[in-house]
Amino acid sequence: PCSRCNRAFCVPCLKDMFLNACKDLSRMPPRCCNQIPLHHARPYLTAEEITLFKAKYEEWGTPSPFYCPVARCSTFIPNRMLPQANENGKGKQRVDSGIGTPTRPTVTCPKCEVDICTNCRSLAHANEICSPFNFGVDKQTADLLQKWGYRKCPKCGQGVKRMYGCNHMECRCGAHFCWGCMQGRDNCLGNCDDEDEDDYSDYEPDQEEYDELEDTVIETSPTSARVRNLDGGSSRYWEDQNYDFGNEPGDNYADRSWDCYHDF
Repeated sequence: PCSRCNRAFCVPCLKDMFLNACKDLSRMPPRCCNQIPLHHARPYLTAEEITLFKAKYEEWGTPSPFYCPVARCSTFIPNRMLPQANENGKGKQRVDSGIGTPTRPTVTCPKCEVDICTNCRSLAHANEICSPFNFGVDKQTADLLQKWGYRKCPKCGQGVKRMYGCNHMECRCGAHFCWGCMQGRDNCLGNCDDEDEDDYSDYEPDQEEYDELEDTVIETSPTSARVRNLDGGSSRYWEDQNYDFGNEPGDNYADRSWDCYHDF
């Protein structure tokens, strides 16, 4: 089924490629040299499997995907189910008749049926101001992640960090982008500065000092815990550790249109 190398796949392997992509979105879309279209696998998939693949493919291809904030649910909610504002006023915030203040638009989770504020993506909170969130966590944690050198993937919004290497980044959601300008590879002009991550190196005390600090924390506040950056260290440090961070991202990747926006 590959349109470039004409490689053939056996039916079980082809089916597994599509089903595994549904379980692990980093394998989406099924591909060889290029993406393998669904019609090649359709004869070997059940109707339920086809429906599941279409839903997971839509989730993978959606920039900044919207999820139910209930931890036990976390259902993906497609953009087509969200209230959309347009020129004739539909989808805009309605005004509460009793208070006279705008009420944030909400959407109901199709699985657990809770109401969700589409502005802050938290549970609906009538007549309350939205809490600012970054990285999907509270402000204190978000500030800490930013201090440690994490950034948000420009496609899915999850936290990412460059351990070492060049500016070419690949997120597990499939987005390829430049670490310097945080734009898609096709939009980056290629002249971004190669920032030195040594600025994000954390001071790590030696073991004796750490033990003393740990004992102090336990004595003064039994409920406190020392927050440590397990990814701390310079790019040179991580390069010398000989850890396997996966293959270098190449230029042949499937999702090249996530940062191309259109209005229809």
